Amino acid sequence: RVSPAAACEVYKRQTSTCTGECDVGLSSPPGAVECLADCPLGYYDDGTAMCKLCDAGYYGATTGLSVSTCTGECAAGNYGSADSIRTTRTCSGECATGYYGATTGLTTSTCSGMCAAGYYAEAGADTCSPCAAGYFGSSTGNTDSTCDGECDAGYYGATTGLIASTCTGECDVGLSSPPGAVACLADCP
Repeated sequence: RVSPAAACEVYKRQTSTCTGECDVGLSSPPGAVECLADCPLGYYDDGTAMCKLCDAGYYGATTGLSVSTCTGECAAGNYGSADSIRTTRTCSGECATGYYGATTGLTTSTCSGMCAAGYYAEAGADTCSPCAAGYFGSSTGNTDSTCDGECDAGYYGATTGLIASTCTGECDVGLSSPPGAVACLADCP
């Protein structure tokens, strides 16, 4: 059994009331001034009478949890860092823009990884989406559907997920296009 004083030492939080052991069946979160019947949200007690943060990538939505995986894993598109109290499936927050969180239980804001060229992700995305037609994404980690910019004038972008400013291709002789065009147009007479 760990005393609140020991918990204070472990977590480097000292208070004048950090003394004495918790009675059987009671727990102490880090830096607590009193023993509790149940650990608070985001914590668990594995039988040591000391409340501990739920494992990274997990959250604790109820009191009185007894396993490190607490209530369950953080939702896809979200992450749960080791140093934050997580009480809902959204955990510490959403995956960063340009990154996606394809699985549950992720632990950093970069989640599953950065989107590849031709794709983008807004904050909290669980998958990357292709750059919009008429636009291209030659770099990785794009953050919105316009990616790196419009297809060049004289070229067209008929499909999504293109990776070069020349997009789908050059307009045929006698046809032209403004920047960002999804099709070539007949030249003016």
